[in-house]
Amino acid sequence: MIDKMILVEDKSKCCGCGACMQICPRNAISMEEDQYGFVYPKIDESKCVKCGACRNICSFQNPKDVKKSLKAYAFSLKDDKKIMASASGGAFYALAEKMINQGGIVYGAVMEKINDTMVIIHKRAEGLEDLQQFQGSKYVQSDMTEAFSLIRNDLLQGRQVLFSGTPCQNAALKKFLAKEYNNLHTVEIICHGVPNARLFRDFLKFYEDKLKGSIDEFYFRDKSRGQGYITKTLYTAKDNSRKIKIKPGEQFAYIRFFSKSLTLRENCYHCPYAGENRVADITIGDFWGFNDVHPEMNGNERFTTKKGISCVLVNSERGLEYLSKCDDSFYLLESSFEKVQKHNEQLKAPTTLPSRRQDVLDTYALEGYVGLEKYYSRKFLKDKVKYKVAEYLPRDLKSHIRKMISK
Repeated sequence: MIDKMILVEDKSKCCGCGACMQICPRNAISMEEDQYGFVYPKIDESKCVKCGACRNICSFQNPKDVKKSLKAYAFSLKDDKKIMASASGGAFYALAEKMINQGGIVYGAVMEKINDTMVIIHKRAEGLEDLQQFQGSKYVQSDMTEAFSLIRNDLLQGRQVLFSGTPCQNAALKKFLAKEYNNLHTVEIICHGVPNARLFRDFLKFYEDKLKGSIDEFYFRDKSRGQGYITKTLYTAKDNSRKIKIKPGEQFAYIRFFSKSLTLRENCYHCPYAGENRVADITIGDFWGFNDVHPEMNGNERFTTKKGISCVLVNSERGLEYLSKCDDSFYLLESSFEKVQKHNEQLKAPTTLPSRRQDVLDTYALEGYVGLEKYYSRKFLKDKVKYKVAEYLPRDLKSHIRKMISK
């Protein structure tokens, strides 16, 4: 029984997955934004029958069915075109391509323009031509509320399904389905945390004003000029000409604040799925520090950080079986969980809550995204200059200044 119409009193205990909204038999729950743009469930008292289904389905407050990895690999696609379109080594593309080729269905996050607004949503794909939209990083929380029922229907019809999402989205899906399906294969990313959709929309509107055009496509990580936060924007100028803009991500407050963990959901700093215990059959991400933990591979053309290298953690027998069925379109190097974990902090613990986060969020709430850019210029770029000056100081003083700046 639900005693109160407030489903979530502590924001650190809600990941905003929307499973509670989807499970409600009376459609009494909606996902509504707070003053910062993060969505949380709200109950319509006039419709609620206090059945408790929404509380029971919350996988974030009741994490279960987690497991430790069985195998760990470094992964790199052989096809240069496909790997350059991927954020790292192209692991997800290979897994998704296999599912499509065997007549299955793939679900993942895509960025698309709907009614002149760029949105991040979970979509369904049955053809190889649709896989490109799943590639690349999206540093925004995706809306997967409509995907829950679609996935269940596909599974009940006996279709093979590959689902990709954050660990909390994987956990929410499994809780929603309420039972194991042998035809469901799950993939999770190593998640740093997620900013919200409203902040992303406001960022793009700000950038469109700067470009004096309309953004058609936006890529958080473009590899044409190397690895890292290099953005690529395709936009239509006022004269209707199509243009491309490639720009370092650190020039945007949105991306810099994301990388510094300043604009993530409250729950991301308390995530029960950030650590050794995994949710999905397979975990994928960047293999940060590959050359450090695999020095024997330095100079090996199969695994080069210039193109990107994925780490792949296999967490279940189903995951092992699925990976073994994938074709020889990629290189695979056996590694270990400890080597993958060394430079992937979210395989150790949740993201640390920065002291400046509340200042950043309050600035956004009061002044909008323009205020964030001004805050970034005033606070962070100034600190960057201080940091460079500190390089010329004695070692012990440099260490002290770095600690002060990082606070």
